[in-house]
Amino acid sequence: MRTLFYIIIALLITSCETDENGCPGELTLTANLLEAEVRYTANSSTENCLAYKEALTQYIDCSSFLEDFEVDAYLEIITLLPCT
Repeated sequence: MRTLFYIIIALLITSCETDENGCPGELTLTANLLEAEVRYTANSSTENCLAYKEALTQYIDCSSFLEDFEVDAYLEIITLLPCT
């Protein structure tokens, strides 16, 4: 778990680029999503759930590698997350 955290931090440091739409680069998007997922998995608090939803939404909006079926799957995850 600690190794995953260090990998994520390294990705964030080395890939802080943004595109013309204000979206972070693919590595940063992926690192943000993984970090939010790990935090939510470790502690499913409302705050972590909302952060995970936000990371998923940004990933959907900004990633250029997602296929339509993947977008649909992520949207369903967002809908089913119990952030109440």
